[in-house]
Amino acid sequence: MKWQRAAFLPPLILSLTVACSRRPNVLTANQSPADSQQLSFEASPAKGGVSPTASLAVLSLPPGTSLSVRLQSALSSATSHAGDSFDAVVDEPVIVEGQSVVPRGTRTAGKVVAAKASTGPQDAGYLRLMLTDISIGGKSLTLQTSSVFAKGSLRDGPGTELVDTATGHTGDRRDVSFPAQWRVAFRLTEHLTLSE
Repeated sequence: MKWQRAAFLPPLILSLTVACSRRPNVLTANQSPADSQQLSFEASPAKGGVSPTASLAVLSLPPGTSLSVRLQSALSSATSHAGDSFDAVVDEPVIVEGQSVVPRGTRTAGKVVAAKASTGPQDAGYLRLMLTDISIGGKSLTLQTSSVFAKGSLRDGPGTELVDTATGHTGDRRDVSFPAQWRVAFRLTEHLTLSE
């Protein structure tokens, strides 16, 4: 039995020595890439190709990015109050590296930051609006944007007289109003992370 174990020992040692002596395929200083077999991920990247980690990168929009939206309902200093919300949709897509990351029609929401109704011919009404949320990929993301301020006119002339649609009475109040589908532009004041 002892001679059988001894007969198997040299082939076992020989195969372990051969297996351990194999070195990885490493280029030396005098070798060119053509002299060595390369794996696909060792090859030079194709121009215009997509990085395999691109989908893992964090995509964010920097402060100053413009968001142009269209209001989905009318807003007026005569009827609005601070804290009221409003709906809007993105009117111009936001493009990053040739791709639309915020498509046209993306739903957004905002709030009335300040509102004051006119009380007479020498007291113009005003509105201040800002965006608060945007819906990207089924998720609602919080926005920090600049505000848009508009004030009624105190100048006399055509178009300054308002009509109360409920009573039909005319008045000289100078309120500011934005009709539905009115386009308003905001700018991000903080980074907006779209994907992680």
